[in-house]
Order: sequence, then C-alpha cells, then structure tokens
Amino acid sequence: MNEIFFMIITMFSLTVSEPKAPLRFEKPNVRQIIEVHYEKPESKTLYNMSDEELNNLSVKKKAKLVHLSVKSFKEMTKVVNHEAGPKMEDKKLVAAVIFNRVRCSQFRNSVIKVINEPGQFYDVKNSRSGSSKDKKAQLAIVLAYRDIKLGKIPHNVLYFNSISYRTRNPKRFIKYKHYNNYFIIDSKCKCKWCNGG
Repeated sequence: MNEIFFMIITMFSLTVSEPKAPLRFEKPNVRQIIEVHYEKPESKTLYNMSDEELNNLSVKKKAKLVHLSVKSFKEMTKVVNHEAGPKMEDKKLVAAVIFNRVRCSQFRNSVIKVINEPGQFYDVKNSRSGSSKDKKAQLAIVLAYRDIKLGKIPHNVLYFNSISYRTRNPKRFIKYKHYNNYFIIDSKCKCKWCNGG
C-alpha cells in the first residue's frame, strides 16, 4: 500500500511540477547587426590611394592634397615638366627640391617665390615654359610630397645640377643616392627642416 501511495505521489509531483519558462526571443538590435556585418570603407587619402587613382584626380584635388593653391600647383607643374627628364624619379626629385626649399630657412617661404628666385629655375612666365597640363609632372608633385612626409626623400635634398657641387664647396654638397650628379644634399644647413624637423 505504501509503495502504491509513494508511486502516486511521485507521478503527481512530476506532472504538477513548475513549468519551464518559454524561451525568450529578444528583438534584434539592428545597429549591432549592421556594425558586425558591414565594414565602413576606408576613406581615401594621399597615403592609401594608388598612383592611378591619384593621377585621375582633378588639378584642384591634387593641389588640395599637397596644400597648394591651384595657381601654385600649376606653376610648379611647369617647372617639373621643364626641368626634369622623362623618368618619374627625376620628376619627383625636382618637385621635392621645391618643397624642401619652401620649408628651408635658406630660401623663400612659398612655391611661387622659390620657383621665381633669380638663377634657380627657368623663367616660369616665358611663353616657351613647360606645360601646366602635364599629368606625369602633376603626379610627380603629389608623390614627392607623400615621399617627403613618409621620410623616403630627405629634407635636405635642396639642389639639382648645382655648379657648387663640383666647384665652390664640394664638402658641403653631397650627391644624393646613386641616380646621377643632379640631385644634391646640403649637408651643412642648420635649419630645423633640414635636420628632420
């Protein structure tokens, strides 16, 4: 009898036991889903754009990337087009010389003033001057600016085709890398820019 009673009690407790709470389905957070499944595209900057992308930009956008007015950018393009050979490396280094001179205390403090210094560059105002529409020269200016910022071109590359390299003071002026005798470092300049500032 006790066994039967015990069985009935056990069965009753199993059937009457507290029911489990139903599973709760929370409303999905749409913002979280978007953040997980959608990566925001990386914004395009001077440092992550390809050469082709940079070359396809308008003159106004190229000038903005290197912090120049459109007028200064076009005048600088003329100089690079006229002074440099066909190789992109030469064009970049001519542009780098101009950028470095703007920041060096030995020279004037703007692109227009630097390129118009007597005896330094050809006459920009000359009717036979280089083309301001040369896309290779425009790209070289942008790449030179980027290479200086990244430390690939030293701050004290200040001359090209300098007579001083061979005559006046050969110890002060050092040939830059192995390209040729046209690009020259001024090793004695004491200004902050030329010393890596």
